[in-house]
Amino acid sequence: MQERQQARNADLVGQALAAAAALGPGPENFMRAAARQLGLTGRGYDRVLRVARTVADLAGAPQITESHLAEALTFRPRDLS
Repeated sequence: MQERQQARNADLVGQALAAAAALGPGPENFMRAAARQLGLTGRGYDRVLRVARTVADLAGAPQITESHLAEALTFRPRDLS
């Protein structure tokens, strides 16, 4: 939310993204495993974090959970080739 970080989630980069989308141990492990399994690049990882932060905001949750990350991952485009 803009009140928290003075910017839209979509505009967060670097340290601002790390601060707004800080993950606890469980969500961090979930995200690392998903990134490894899906072959996410750094850019892809950050995109998922931004979307997960938005999902958590819409749910009224102060912290990102595994379910927010899982939902964010479902929004990734699939390679149809």
